[in-house]
Amino acid sequence: MFTKTEYLLLGIIGFLWLLQIIYLFVFYNAVNRASRHNLPNKEKPRPPRQERKKSKQGTKRVEDKNEEPEIKVMAEAPSKDYDETVFHGTARQLSFFDNEEDDEEEQETITVETPSPEQPSFMKEAEPAAQPEPQVAPGLWEENTKEMPVNDTARNGFSEGKEETEEKAADDMPARKPISAEPLTPRKATEEPPRVQLMESTSGLPTLSVVIVTSNQDYLLQRNLPSILTQDYPDYEVIVVNDNSNDDTSDVLERFKQQYPHLRTTFTSDSARRISHKKLALTLGIKAAAGEWLVFTEPDCHPVSNQWLRQMAAPIIEGKPVDAVVGYTTIDKSEGFIPLLRQADNMLRGVRALCAALLHKGYMAYGTNLLYRRSLFFEHKGYSAHLDLERGEDDIFVAENISKPLIRAAIHPSATVVLDTPDSHSWMLEKTGRIFTRRFIRAVLPLLLTLETVTRALYAVGSLVIAILSAVKGWWALLGIVVLLWLLRLAGQFYVLKGTQQALGERNFVPFLPLLDFLLPFVSLYWLIRYAFSSKTTYQRKQL
Repeated sequence: MFTKTEYLLLGIIGFLWLLQIIYLFVFYNAVNRASRHNLPNKEKPRPPRQERKKSKQGTKRVEDKNEEPEIKVMAEAPSKDYDETVFHGTARQLSFFDNEEDDEEEQETITVETPSPEQPSFMKEAEPAAQPEPQVAPGLWEENTKEMPVNDTARNGFSEGKEETEEKAADDMPARKPISAEPLTPRKATEEPPRVQLMESTSGLPTLSVVIVTSNQDYLLQRNLPSILTQDYPDYEVIVVNDNSNDDTSDVLERFKQQYPHLRTTFTSDSARRISHKKLALTLGIKAAAGEWLVFTEPDCHPVSNQWLRQMAAPIIEGKPVDAVVGYTTIDKSEGFIPLLRQADNMLRGVRALCAALLHKGYMAYGTNLLYRRSLFFEHKGYSAHLDLERGEDDIFVAENISKPLIRAAIHPSATVVLDTPDSHSWMLEKTGRIFTRRFIRAVLPLLLTLETVTRALYAVGSLVIAILSAVKGWWALLGIVVLLWLLRLAGQFYVLKGTQQALGERNFVPFLPLLDFLLPFVSLYWLIRYAFSSKTTYQRKQL
């Protein structure tokens, strides 16, 4: 029936097709399986809850469905609101990786600044009463709990006028209040604050600290920061680290701090050499965090809804053993063919990270939407293994330090953050930078996913070549089998992609699937070529 040449071509294309089917339904279908697993829990009717129920994990406040969510903040955030600056000549001495117990060994020179005196009334009521100042030893947030008087009112959030205070706070914090144009009060240096202590949750939910590093991105902060500061989550803070900005970032943050008491800021200067500035800034933000759980995002990202933090913390709330949660990041929808390719390519790599986490084979994550334990950062000495690299604070750190069985994925449309449409230069640096850091990840899964990309390109080219040869030589039976295999694979892709984009709230790529399926492997090949001819010093911190 077939000649030897036809059998050979059929065997090659059949093998490539089988590999693609295995990848499709075993790996990429993991998001669909997770979404279907969670669906029965979502559809179960829940009776109205109007009372507090106590459990072993703590007290959980549950409210009626019809009751509007109330924005709450951590009680101690105002009393710990401060700024710090690392000056030239001190960054080398900064203890990046040691926990607070080791801070006595290395000291830094910092200037601490108090918030503006024109604070809302609810911030003033949350501050501790006037007491003698404790003497704190030099160093960054050193332990001195025995000598420091603790104000129970600020710690637990209870006071005689608590209800009245919360009403004032709700009135003073609208969902999206425009930035005030009032003149800013000059900051004044004061004594060094005591070391940051972990907050205890007052709602039974885990306390979260959102860490953001910004550098000359004042316009992005004005646009995206309000959606992060108005999350419907009871116990969280937002820490913005200003990494040597020379624009209006400081003024923008000061104005936001007057409106949102759970916003805290930290500053660095241009003094580090042979050290990634972003990793330095992230370390300062992590050390300043008062929550055990750290959430990372970027200034050019905003959550799709005010339920983002709840959905990211869902595995922790459900009581699952977890050390890290990987979230999904989509690109803001823009018209045009090039933005479409970027959005599809971004979805492919984002789904890969989610599926790897769902299969407990997590090898990477993206700092635009990531959560992990604060204690893990200090246990594994932070970014000490790759300080000379500009990148790697997310993918390399997760691959090396997060136990694979304890990594989870947040599969919910509300757990997604939206990345502003990147320009060509930023997108090029992002793609080639990920290729550079991938070589430092010691895992089998990156090799398997690279094999999937290569075999997908070979399958696309092979199918096209066999179709042309079959039409020229009259191999109609072979042509029919190749077309049938292509249609079966395309139907499987439709099924997996449709469920995935519904689970993640992604745009509909189904109408463009045949074209994208052919082009995306060659897009990946293009970035590999760009990386091969780029200077590797771009991704390393080698300045003198």
